[in-house]
Amino acid sequence: DTVGKFEEFMQHIHKDDVATVQAAIKESMTTGYYHSVYRYLKGGKEKVIWSQGVVTIVDGVPHKMVGTVQDITHIKNMEAELREKAIELEKSNERLQEFASIASHDLKEPLRKISIFSGIVLHAERDKLSESSAKSLVKIVESTNRMQSMIDNILEFSFLASTQEKTSTSLEGLLNEVKDLLSEKIKDKSAQIVSD
Repeated sequence: DTVGKFEEFMQHIHKDDVATVQAAIKESMTTGYYHSVYRYLKGGKEKVIWSQGVVTIVDGVPHKMVGTVQDITHIKNMEAELREKAIELEKSNERLQEFASIASHDLKEPLRKISIFSGIVLHAERDKLSESSAKSLVKIVESTNRMQSMIDNILEFSFLASTQEKTSTSLEGLLNEVKDLLSEKIKDKSAQIVSD
């Protein structure tokens, strides 16, 4: 009989989901629409079931329910896997930001000293230095300042949020910066950089 089949069906529903299914069935008797997601245990296996149906109500009394039952276990497993990966990614991002912060601090200190001592030598000994040595010291100071700026930019980049506002930039200006940074290599290799 129908009552016996219903009781048998309810026995296979996961104990934590019984109340949810009962509430959905009770609601469907007045609204005419049934919808529920629950865990179903049978033959030692657990499945996640999505069921929905329409209840025919005659003179205010539920008459019959017609609906569908779909096994969505694989979808729920994929959702759980995605949630786990999102948590892992968030932890990985936190570790990366922590590393970037520590690394930038550790890198900036020796650069600061190089810049300071190069500047001291340049100003204190300028009259005693050859023109070539003075130019080299100026390049050292400029390079350390540029390196400090790059470290700041890397740190800033590691904390970028997807909501951060984007701005336009001059590619020509960027190319000139790169050419300046690599000027010694360009000269050593006799490289020619052509841009339009």
